Amino acid sequence: MVRAGDAHRSGAARHGRSQQLAVVSKEIAAAVADSTRPATDTSRDANRKPAETLAFTGVKPGDRVADYAGGNGYFTRLFFRCRG
Repeated sequence: MVRAGDAHRSGAARHGRSQQLAVVSKEIAAAVADSTRPATDTSRDANRKPAETLAFTGVKPGDRVADYAGGNGYFTRLFFRCRG
């Protein structure tokens, strides 16, 4: 597992919460690293921090996920890949 969290840690500190790191599972890491992801998605990764965001949601294999107002599907595709 990879620990994610510079952004999460700083946000937690600003809001007085504990500085707990989100844990990025192997499924999330694989979803983000998937070579079949569209270039339009991967070019946005630096700003959107997909691994940290997905770890924060707690999504895991077998979960049912509804992505309301999914826009262009950036996170929809990632949720699909990491939940199995």
